[in-house]
Amino acid sequence: PTAVTDACDSNPTVTFTDAFTAGICDNSFTIARTWKVTDASNNFSVKVQTITVQDTKAPVFTLPTVFNGATDGAFNPNPPFYYCDGPLTLELSDADVSDACATDFTDLIISFTVDYPTPSYGYFDVTAPVFGNLVGNYFPIGTTVVTFKAEDLCGNVSTHTVQVIIKDTQAPVIESSY
Repeated sequence: PTAVTDACDSNPTVTFTDAFTAGICDNSFTIARTWKVTDASNNFSVKVQTITVQDTKAPVFTLPTVFNGATDGAFNPNPPFYYCDGPLTLELSDADVSDACATDFTDLIISFTVDYPTPSYGYFDVTAPVFGNLVGNYFPIGTTVVTFKAEDLCGNVSTHTVQVIIKDTQAPVIESSY
């Protein structure tokens, strides 16, 4: 307490005990601190102070918002393959998202959705959240939009949108049979 007075004792004894009540996660809890002030004649007063600790800060992304790549090969005639996608690994790590109260990257619940361009060259949108941190190793030509979601153990959520832009860098092939 900030102010303790006694008419007959200029220096009463101040003690306290704490009772902890867990919250929804390790970083949220309540302390009921019971203060007891006792004077030299063993007269005492008791006051309860409630201290609430609550994690209200969402995880923070530091991942860039744009990734650029290019197609990775020319036309292959045997069998005929056209490369309408490019290699680019998009995977979150502890360097890309953090939380003030998380002790480890694995303390976060990571999910993502993917919106591929049209045409998508055989890729299918991922509209339901997929849990994990590896989106893919290849992306189709065009702009793919990936939305990451990170949730900490206290239920605080943040999202981060990334554009994966793959450019078609392969020239057309003219076949010599005419």
